[in-house]
Amino acid sequence: LNSIDVAGDYAYVANDDNVVQLQVISIASTTNPTVVATSTLPNVTFTCSPPSPCLSGRSIFYYNKKVYIGTAYIANLSLPATENNEFHIFGVTDPTNPTWEGSYNVNHNINGIVVRKEMMGGVEKTLAYLATSADYRELYVLDVTNPASISELGTGFNALGDEDGKSLYVIGNKIYLGRMDGSGSNPDSPEFH
Repeated sequence: LNSIDVAGDYAYVANDDNVVQLQVISIASTTNPTVVATSTLPNVTFTCSPPSPCLSGRSIFYYNKKVYIGTAYIANLSLPATENNEFHIFGVTDPTNPTWEGSYNVNHNINGIVVRKEMMGGVEKTLAYLATSADYRELYVLDVTNPASISELGTGFNALGDEDGKSLYVIGNKIYLGRMDGSGSNPDSPEFH
């Protein structure tokens, strides 16, 4: 299990597997947790060599009856741009029956996700903040208000150096971004923005 988020009696898990990336586990009984649903990400066609789970779920976030899941970078240039997306949204109004609602191609590992509502120009939007492996932009911001029509907002954030974004936390009007350990003129021990 690469990442877990919990809401009510359910744990939502980004699974370390090339086929079943999402698991929903009932934790109503803490002594007997039970997998109640699994799902494979749609529109993903890629082969990789075991034991490397290149299609595994890497990060997950639950917010307002939806689960947001990120994977490792998926490359298959022979497929249309609408396939092999690394960011996916599932509706979990019924946690035992996750329903895929949309996806977005980031072309990088998605190592961390935070989702919340924000007011933009007097309009309430649902935004997803992503910590990614992009050397030129470790933080992406996506408008996920309509999961069937996800769009990028702004240019994100590029920290000095080329270390990957690994984790993030959002509180108030601040985003805290953690990065991988670097060396040389851009050490990040710890790297924190």
